[in-house]
Amino acid sequence: MYSGKRPHAFGQGFCLSIAFMSICLSHITALSVWRAARASLLPAPSISHAAVPEKVAAREVRALRDSSLSTVVALDRPHLIVASQNGKTSRFSVACHCSFSSKVPPRLFGITPDVCVVSIEDAFAQVSLRASVESLMLLAFELCGTYSLLSDGSFVAARPLTSVRRLASRVEALAPFPGSVKAATALRYAFDGAASPAEAKLAMLLCLRQTLGGYGFPAPRMNWRVDVTGDARKLTPRKYFVLDLFWADAMLDVEYDSNAFHRSPGALASNAERRNTLQAMGYTVITVTSDQMASPDLFDDAARAIAKALHIRVRHSCERWPRKRYDLRRRIEDPENLLLQVLSNNSAPKAARTSRLKASRLNGAGSMKPDSGLTE
Repeated sequence: MYSGKRPHAFGQGFCLSIAFMSICLSHITALSVWRAARASLLPAPSISHAAVPEKVAAREVRALRDSSLSTVVALDRPHLIVASQNGKTSRFSVACHCSFSSKVPPRLFGITPDVCVVSIEDAFAQVSLRASVESLMLLAFELCGTYSLLSDGSFVAARPLTSVRRLASRVEALAPFPGSVKAATALRYAFDGAASPAEAKLAMLLCLRQTLGGYGFPAPRMNWRVDVTGDARKLTPRKYFVLDLFWADAMLDVEYDSNAFHRSPGALASNAERRNTLQAMGYTVITVTSDQMASPDLFDDAARAIAKALHIRVRHSCERWPRKRYDLRRRIEDPENLLLQVLSNNSAPKAARTSRLKASRLNGAGSMKPDSGLTE
């Protein structure tokens, strides 16, 4: 583990001098590094006490692109930070940035003795300038959840990188900065513990305030463990169940049921056993299917059932809510706004990435730029 500190002999003892890293990765590039590490494609970065470099040299950029890091992270135009405006450059095909605040320096983690990356909390703040609120919410759900998106839009199970509280604390410490209001708004509606992008979208649709296109429901606990107790233990060999979205006060469990995983005969029997057991313990179980998620009208029926179980009356105080709910769905389903392409672990060659971008345009995803909406 590289700390970024180098021992320096001084008299009879030793003191630690602060080393300057040659390159410090930030923004989109930092997020890609953390995703790669989360997927075990890179060793986990270790905390570093080094300082942000004053400037970037051409030979250091060449060395970065020639390194093994380029096999798992797109480095054709890496995002870097330097200590001051004087050190910024547009040469060498890099996106060069300065730290938000001299009083709150970025937290750095070492990748190699010469290359470091900003913390995941700093990277989240950095990309907030041009990312939409919905994009930031989806990103927060992922970083604080138990899944990690891949470049093809699929996902794998992974341990959380951070928590909503830690992200919010860092945003507050750095504020004000460009995008800080959006970042803070997104984090008010993001929750720890989501296990899939679909669960994250379901929580967004239900809990975002109506002015943003949601239903304004209170925050649930996500993937909450409930132990099987009492006579209900006769109904299942399971010791506990994990509830997708759980409102404790109402004893309400809302489950997402996808076509891909829950409709085989074995899965249907397992779901019935689960439902019967939870209902025997006094829980209300409501299932939201992928078909309902895809249809605003069908989803509205499901949302009203959830509201009834929560003892909430659905009142649309926002006159433009019908249009806003369609806009919200469009934004969270758009690959560009999902950040699937620009923030994913991308080990594919540049030609393959270009091909995917062209295909997304042909499929109606709109104009997508490799750095769309995320740079200063």
